[in-house]
Amino acid sequence: MAIGSAGSRLLVFADPMQAIYGSDAETAARWAHLQEASSAVELLDYPHRWDRGSRTLGEWILGARETLRQGNAIDLRGRLPQGLSIIYADNQAQRHGQYQVSTDEGRQIKSVLRRDGGLLILSAHNTTIRGLNAMWWRTIPIWEGFTRSALSLLAIRCRQQVGDAHALAETFCDFVGEVGIGFTPSGFGNRLKQEVQTGCEAKCRGKPALIQRLARCILEAPDHRGVGTALTLLHGFIKDEEAFSGVKIDLRREFYEALQLGSFDDPEQGFTQLSSRRAQMQPSIPPRAISTIHKAKGLECANVLLMPCDRHHFSAAEKNRCLLYVGLSRASSSLTLVLSPTTPSPWFTT
Repeated sequence: MAIGSAGSRLLVFADPMQAIYGSDAETAARWAHLQEASSAVELLDYPHRWDRGSRTLGEWILGARETLRQGNAIDLRGRLPQGLSIIYADNQAQRHGQYQVSTDEGRQIKSVLRRDGGLLILSAHNTTIRGLNAMWWRTIPIWEGFTRSALSLLAIRCRQQVGDAHALAETFCDFVGEVGIGFTPSGFGNRLKQEVQTGCEAKCRGKPALIQRLARCILEAPDHRGVGTALTLLHGFIKDEEAFSGVKIDLRREFYEALQLGSFDDPEQGFTQLSSRRAQMQPSIPPRAISTIHKAKGLECANVLLMPCDRHHFSAAEKNRCLLYVGLSRASSSLTLVLSPTTPSPWFTT
């Protein structure tokens, strides 16, 4: 923008339907400002990625983009293009954060998981991603992208809370809860905070003694180093102790980077260096991966499974038009939509 205002000609090649960050009002204002400042604007409308895959699928996705841009629902009635398939399934799990489908629905979804050429499983919510990861027994990793929001907050809070063991214990529990499951307040967190509060004076055995060891790390070094030591100890407990067998780390890369945080003199500088290393390494997406649509933006894959496409994940809110389009357009050869028969998304007509 600064170059354009200095007199250069600004040519914009863009796809405003991929604007999935920020509010609708902010996005509209940015787009209007960009158009006003540019010498020419061209919309990206040639499906290059589909040259190597299903051309008819690409044309259908671009048609869906225009339909969504106009605020209308995508019509799935009639003949579907080559590469597009639909599965009807509902989440039958009773507990929040879990995901489960019937045996027949699971069999249909599993057939998609076996496709060759790479698979990207997309969903709109982090909670659903974790539920899908658990449903497949963590055999398909979560794509964590190039950002580490939980680690960033951990570094900031560790620097702010130096010397405050009680606050650091809270920070420790919050971080573990963000990157994994099973480390619940009732099972672990409350006891850990109690041990910190009482100075680890209670004599105990078994699981309470293990939790006390975690608390002692933070008490003896109430800073990012103590938190790092506690995380390293927790890592060992998860692998070796039966009492911690229910604790599972979903965001493995983020957790492993957190283990390194204690080796730096300053937590925020450590986070910056870890981010720099990550950028230089340019981690590649696994052959099969689960991801939020936000973290998959900019990626493409031969096969994409978008689930679930229901009212909870894609409500009538305007912002969900762009979110849905970004999810649809990651596929180059095949796209499978898991639609809800009971709570359908208003952005589809079936």
